[in-house]
Amino acid sequence: MNELKDKYEHEWRELTAFERAVRLHMAVINIYPFSDGNGRVARLIMNYELIKNSYPPVNISESQKLSYYSVIEEININTDYKNKPLEIGDITVFNDTIQQLSVMTFKNMQKYYKEKF
Repeated sequence: MNELKDKYEHEWRELTAFERAVRLHMAVINIYPFSDGNGRVARLIMNYELIKNSYPPVNISESQKLSYYSVIEEININTDYKNKPLEIGDITVFNDTIQQLSVMTFKNMQKYYKEKF
């Protein structure tokens, strides 16, 4: 976890908020620090990073879960994530997916507020 903190504070500072959020998510998934709930914690940390940078959080619905899991699996296929959990593979597809889901959240929020107010 100290290595993750160091990467976050130094190496990942130059990345976009979405890239940092996705890398944080993947790091928690790969480190697997808890016996249960790692995915939920990873999504929470990812959303915190997005919100902290003025982006809406991402909601991964039940219908999107299989796609979400397959993207994570695709990233980890060509990496040694069990021995090097912070050496994260190509996050391009996951990054694009998270950006699209964030836009969807924003549009849903706009729709909600237009209907309520």
